[in-house]
Amino acid sequence: MEKIIDRKRRDPQRRDIELIVRFFAMRDISNYEKPMKNYLSKYMCNRRNITKKDLDDYRKVFYQTCDNVVNHLGEKPFHLRSGLNPPALDSVMAIFSHHLDNIPDDIHKRYEILKKDEEFDETTRRGTTDKKAVNRRFQRVRVILFDEVSS
Repeated sequence: MEKIIDRKRRDPQRRDIELIVRFFAMRDISNYEKPMKNYLSKYMCNRRNITKKDLDDYRKVFYQTCDNVVNHLGEKPFHLRSGLNPPALDSVMAIFSHHLDNIPDDIHKRYEILKKDEEFDETTRRGTTDKKAVNRRFQRVRVILFDEVSS
């Protein structure tokens, strides 16, 4: 995760932990409801007593996703304009995590196209936690990176 968010020191506000929770919570956006803070809190409460196996599965998916993102997109891939962009991180990482076994050979090129996509750009700037914006952002990631078209 350090190569993704570029944080070498411990963050006293624990934003790094929030980003990890966002990653897991946003892997299934069908249940997403605004406000984000409440959604993340509810997500965590529902997973308070997970099994060791589930914890191991979560850990495996997280590390595999981080490794693949860095290997294919490079370090700090979500520093779109000035600093880290959490909406870009949660959407790309969440969708990436569902495609670990079928990453296109030209994924880096596709990501460059995604970063220039007007709709993706808009949904990573304004109203980023609005349900419609979240759904639009995730859809752009699915279509551009993985040719996935929803029905």
